[in-house]
Amino acid sequence: MDMKSKSDIKIIFTDIDCTILNHIGGHFFDMKSIKALKKAQKRGVLLYLCTARPYDSIYQTGLFDILSPDGIVCTNGAVVLDKDLRVIYHHTFPKEYAKQIIDTAIKHNICAEVCTATERYITKEIDDYVRGYLAIYYEMLPEVRKPSYDDISGILVFAPKEYDEVFAKEFPSDIQLLRFTDYGVDIKCERIEKSEGVIKALEYLNISKDNAMAIGDDYGDIPMFEAVKYSVCMSNGKDEAKEAALHVTKHINKHGVKHILKKLKVI
Repeated sequence: MDMKSKSDIKIIFTDIDCTILNHIGGHFFDMKSIKALKKAQKRGVLLYLCTARPYDSIYQTGLFDILSPDGIVCTNGAVVLDKDLRVIYHHTFPKEYAKQIIDTAIKHNICAEVCTATERYITKEIDDYVRGYLAIYYEMLPEVRKPSYDDISGILVFAPKEYDEVFAKEFPSDIQLLRFTDYGVDIKCERIEKSEGVIKALEYLNISKDNAMAIGDDYGDIPMFEAVKYSVCMSNGKDEAKEAALHVTKHINKHGVKHILKKLKVI
């Protein structure tokens, strides 16, 4: 039987891309770190994924074939699900905002990915912009559907940077554009960050932030770091994220998640 963790960490929130899913020279999971996370779970530590990806995008990576999280914070904090996919928290776009954003993308013949709590679809057949995105993220996109404007928690627009100025003018004035790659722009309604989902999950579980750990690599992980006591940035992460974190662990190629779990005596 596994012993209990020697640390006071009761829950781990881990990012996926460039944290446990490696995009450097291919598309593969850091299996040593995955095994370390599973070992932490066996020692009684809860594991929540915490990602900008919507649920269906996580599913398409194949991660659930090798890891069974205790919960999921997805769509950049707008959705929190328990291990049985029951919705703990769901922040949605106002219907009129969703309509304006999606209709603007359609007007410019731009493909948009629309996400609810557990489902997603795209608004048109894939084009060169979408292919440019897929060249980096290697994921399977969902089916094309006629758009609906209800219960939307996330919108991803597939367009290059020169469209950002167009979107800034034609989207609602208080919408934020979060460009994370050459052909991918996350559209944010209000200031929803990963921290929102982390806080909701901790409240639901009745766990203090003093017993929580977060691991990530990018700008979007900085608010998540601020919501927990033990914040960890990958050495392959952005400099700003490293500065915001309490700890910097090894590169994903050197199994950084496994390294920090051992260093902090979680396993």
